[in-house]
Amino acid sequence: FRQLSDLPRTIGGLFTPMERNGGSIVVDSPDEVRLRAREQFMQGAALLKLTAGGGVSSPHSPLDVTTFTEPELRAAVEIAKNWGTYVAAHAFTPDAIRKAIAAGVKCIEHGFLMDEATARLIAEKDVWLSLQPLPELMRTGLREGSVERAKADEVWPGIGRTYGLAKKYKIKTAWGTDVLFSRALAKQQGAILASLVRWYTPAEALVMATGT
Repeated sequence: FRQLSDLPRTIGGLFTPMERNGGSIVVDSPDEVRLRAREQFMQGAALLKLTAGGGVSSPHSPLDVTTFTEPELRAAVEIAKNWGTYVAAHAFTPDAIRKAIAAGVKCIEHGFLMDEATARLIAEKDVWLSLQPLPELMRTGLREGSVERAKADEVWPGIGRTYGLAKKYKIKTAWGTDVLFSRALAKQQGAILASLVRWYTPAEALVMATGT
């Protein structure tokens, strides 16, 4: 889900390509979140993922923006719980992460700009953290001088620091790559997994990827 301020609902009177393909839905207000959440579950969704804060590849959402209010996030959690499942939230900053956790989100995606207090909160609330050892090619592949590249340059230094916090506070850590639309990077999934040895033993990395 994305907020209206993050993505225009229509282009020339038509739904945006991401909406047409089912990749994302634009919502505004708790009631609309409930409506769209129910639609997704009726179409077979296993869980919901919301963009609780700004992203790197989305040019119209600054990293420090929280793109949903807590009542909107809570509405998604309410419907997911009713369907026996949960909500994950894309969130980089402490503010976005804290709002998501307060609303009942069970998994934080990314979290690379979190501070130590937020890491402690994630551990205390027993929330999952889905981290990704993003390869440099994902950053350098963005056009120099672009908004997306500037945001990537801000986020990338936080990757190692966040893995350090995850280990320090024994946070339940999931394995992810965030590789979505690149055939070349998709072929490197094994190498991306192996790069976890910067922070974990090979056995720990395999357990993260195949067991938990």
